[in-house]
Amino acid sequence: MVATYPALSSLQDLRLLEGPSVKFELGSGTTYLIPAALLCAHSGYFHERSATFASGSVTRSGPIWSTDAFRMFIEYLFATVNQELPKSTESLRALVAAWNFGNDFDAKPFKNHVMTQIHEKLAWNPSLQGFEYTFTRAKVRMCLTKAVPGSILYRFILDTIGLQWHNAHQIPHVQPGWIKVLDEFPELRLDLLAAISAAGSGSPTALPIGAYLEVLEPTTSSPREDGTPLRGPHSGGVKP
Repeated sequence: MVATYPALSSLQDLRLLEGPSVKFELGSGTTYLIPAALLCAHSGYFHERSATFASGSVTRSGPIWSTDAFRMFIEYLFATVNQELPKSTESLRALVAAWNFGNDFDAKPFKNHVMTQIHEKLAWNPSLQGFEYTFTRAKVRMCLTKAVPGSILYRFILDTIGLQWHNAHQIPHVQPGWIKVLDEFPELRLDLLAAISAAGSGSPTALPIGAYLEVLEPTTSSPREDGTPLRGPHSGGVKP
């Protein structure tokens, strides 16, 4: 099955659809044919490899990639050209996998898009009494098995559960559960205790979404058939 996408409604980025395409076969029965210019404009990893995208289709297999994460990335690429980024209905597990995909492939705009959705799912909800967090212990476990220590995602987890940890100590029957989580992730325990100590009488809290977004710098990207570069929103590059 070949994936299809919404009709484009803007001329602003239509040039990103020009030139050669890259065909991805992920073993799921779905083939993605992606314009190289669009792909390179949003990924430092692919931008560094743009010279390999000669005219015509090039097949790239990615058995180590999460099929769902790649699908979300491709849907995001075409949504940006269409200038429509609908709110995702993906699960937290899928969003974390997508963020890690973006991290691995230096797709910073995509990472920011996914991080915004993660933040919306897990930041406090003013409609709940006491501004309860929805970052449960099960979600912490799931995220920490995927999050790279020191990454923005890890920092968000640390900031968010800081309030959970602080509140858990006010509720005796909740303490053992959180202690068990920290026993499973000793590095998190050290980082969390350091954050609580630095916060003084307060507790670490999740910051506004802007604190967890990466700064984007314009850079050249992607080949066109005439060899002229296009501008893309990503910055930096991932080394092989």
